[in-house]
Amino acid sequence: MTSSLNGFVQVDLPYQSDVQFAIEQDPLQTQDGYALVDASIGLSAPDSRYTLTVFVKNLFNQNFYTTTTTSALIGNSLSVVDVYAFRPKNADRYFVASLGFRF
Repeated sequence: MTSSLNGFVQVDLPYQSDVQFAIEQDPLQTQDGYALVDASIGLSAPDSRYTLTVFVKNLFNQNFYTTTTTSALIGNSLSVVDVYAFRPKNADRYFVASLGFRF
């Protein structure tokens, strides 16, 4: 960069293998494995007193669930409309900017 600023880049790649959400091994309550890509870029003063960082979470907008549940009382009579999945905030791509100051 310049003599008064330092630049940095970071990329994270967490991976989740296949998940079976139901103890009875219901094939409707499975999720294939997936990888998430998070990236950040920033600038800092040489003494790291000031930092400016911009980052993106879930860069490729990978959809995933944290858990599933069913509305059926009898597990062997499930259909696709009986299964509910819960999506966390990280299942959507989002951008954040951060300004840091150390004193």
